[in-house]
Amino acid sequence: KENLDYYLKNIILNKNKMIDYLVLTHIDNDHSGNMVHLLHEYKIGVIYRPQILAKIEDPDTTNSNNIYDEMIKTAISKNIELRFNKFGNSLVVGNNVLSWLSPINIDYKEDVASNDYSPVIRLDYNNHSALFTGDISSDVEEELLNFYSIETLDVDILKIAHHGSAYSNSAEFINATSPQFACVSVGKNTYGHPSNMFIERILEYDNLNNSSLYDNLYSTKDNGNVIFTLKNDIDVNLIDNINNYSFTSYYLYSTIAILLLLFNMLSPYFKIYLKNRRFIKQNKEFEENVKLQQNQ
Repeated sequence: KENLDYYLKNIILNKNKMIDYLVLTHIDNDHSGNMVHLLHEYKIGVIYRPQILAKIEDPDTTNSNNIYDEMIKTAISKNIELRFNKFGNSLVVGNNVLSWLSPINIDYKEDVASNDYSPVIRLDYNNHSALFTGDISSDVEEELLNFYSIETLDVDILKIAHHGSAYSNSAEFINATSPQFACVSVGKNTYGHPSNMFIERILEYDNLNNSSLYDNLYSTKDNGNVIFTLKNDIDVNLIDNINNYSFTSYYLYSTIAILLLLFNMLSPYFKIYLKNRRFIKQNKEFEENVKLQQNQ
């Protein structure tokens, strides 16, 4: 919670307390655990949520859990707009276009694995594209491959599904998305994520396509916070330990660097100034000596 707040306030929101759109992929604790905190700590505009009803909406629901129930209850009490993650949603923010490619054909009362409620969202911005996959399984990947054209799934950046699980990120899906960059959102875990099978698929993809995806594969477990900036090119910035990242030190070092740069730029003029001062002083002393000798 503290790491999330630190990251949001200092990097994403720049001290602002407003989150316009908040997407919850699914109700598993590692994705939903801090949602109630966010609702209390920030002003939220719209929440996109799984196609699951909470107890407050349907007392007979079997797909919800305590965290999700509390989140929906809190959102309703704060009059936050709630929207379901579903196929066909789209959101345009400035030059950003977000398109929900899934879930496809999921009903509120279906007995579906919680991971497969995850939306697959495509971002298009500034001639670049990214695909966010939540924790979808290879079954959903196959559904996407059958439903969409290769052009729709082909992206520059792929958020690897389900923390690099062996049972997601099929070779067919990696080949269809053909990303230039990929990122695994994962921490220390007992599941073995990211799995060796997943890594082998990346290496096999590189070998078959003469690609370098493995060299552009980032893991939050190894690299810390991974920030992709979409400009003319795609820039990648890493913060290897958000706990030790001192923004005060960052600004202090930046100020020192600027002062050193200014010193280097101005030092020649300063030297000329000192030389002129010495010349004037020497002339004055010379004139005083001449006058003294004339008086004698």
